[in-house]
Amino acid sequence: QHPQVGPAAAGGAALDLHLRMPLPQPGHQAVDREGLPAVGRAPRAVAGLGQVPVHVPLDVRDRGTAQHRRQGLEEVVHDLGPGYAAAWYNQGLALDSLGRYEEAVAGYDKALELKPGLAAAWRNKGFDLYNLGRYEEAVACQEKALELDPKLVAAWYNAGNALFRLGRHEAAIRCYDKVLDLEPNHVGALNNKGNALDSLGRHEQAVACFERALALDGQHPAAWNNKGLGQDNLGQHEEAIKSYDKALELDPRYAGAWNNKGASLFRLGRDEEALACYDKALELTPEEAGAWRNKGDVLNRLGLYEDALHCYDKALERATTPDAGIWRNRGDILNRLGTNDQEAVRSYQKALELASQDPKVWRDKADVLARLGRFEEAVAGYDKALELGTPDAGLWRSKGDVLNRLGRYEDAIACYDQSLGLDPKQAEALGAKALGLY
Repeated sequence: QHPQVGPAAAGGAALDLHLRMPLPQPGHQAVDREGLPAVGRAPRAVAGLGQVPVHVPLDVRDRGTAQHRRQGLEEVVHDLGPGYAAAWYNQGLALDSLGRYEEAVAGYDKALELKPGLAAAWRNKGFDLYNLGRYEEAVACQEKALELDPKLVAAWYNAGNALFRLGRHEAAIRCYDKVLDLEPNHVGALNNKGNALDSLGRHEQAVACFERALALDGQHPAAWNNKGLGQDNLGQHEEAIKSYDKALELDPRYAGAWNNKGASLFRLGRDEEALACYDKALELTPEEAGAWRNKGDVLNRLGLYEDALHCYDKALERATTPDAGIWRNRGDILNRLGTNDQEAVRSYQKALELASQDPKVWRDKADVLARLGRFEEAVAGYDKALELGTPDAGLWRSKGDVLNRLGRYEDAIACYDQSLGLDPKQAEALGAKALGLY
């Protein structure tokens, strides 16, 4: 059986982080849809709480090295007093800057105990929860901030980002639209609205959003990358390559754009060029599972099966979420090589555990089981493939062959009749039926 190495499944939309790994078509994976600087936070210190504000000193913010900045912020966290809402709030900001988000949340909670109506603390707490992957809680915090201040642009924006992460794309778009009502030139909201539209299959509208973002900031490589993904989803692969090239002109080390350019080239059948792009992406981000999978797909189509198998194994080692397509393609290569049928069956079984409604995988697994002499299991596999997919003459013939081997001749003849009914010219089925009758 030929492995399914079809065009790319799209890659992750991002807000300011890498987000989704979308997927226009099964088999080939584009990765790394990036976003723009997203998180609107409050100023470094807060006043007007009825307390004396505690500021992060300028010398802390302006020290030249990351180590010095970290040391200075640690001093601020240590010295802030416990009795003031402003102190707890600013401690949260300092902890944010150190990437200590759990502790920052605790600081904002203390500030909110003392001053429950502090919208900026709700907003910043929501931002930290977002960074911790606690998206439902992040949305709740942003909603609380917006109850207190409906014009808080950053809260609308951050709520949209968290909703995007939750897959609630329509709700995310409504948040981005509120941002754009308040700030029509908000590049991040335009970009991320485009990501959400693309996720909903509204690709033309998505590209229009990316173009609006680029009209405001044409020097942002992430927006060019996202536009390319939208164009790919519209089948405009040549135009998508131009967008990725623009992203790479602005940032030659943008691994996601190298990967996505490779996916476009793969779709166009320009396999050697695609392979060069994936090699560049892996040079920059050797732990990126999607790029390893994509490289494996190209090598597979080029007939370099052992090398492709190596890439799929690398992808499986690095994947953070299970990927049925990698297991399926791995099984297809082992099936084609015929050197390790037990491992081919294992790969197909892994694929079916993740995507049990794929008739081709059931059929291919049954073919290998038949080759191993596991005929009863093969018949069950063919039955599942017939149940899930559109029956074809070859599938009925294969089931008939296995039933013939089991000595179930009447059942085998019934399968051959089905095969001949779909394709009367099948000499193989006619011959097999004759043997069964004999």
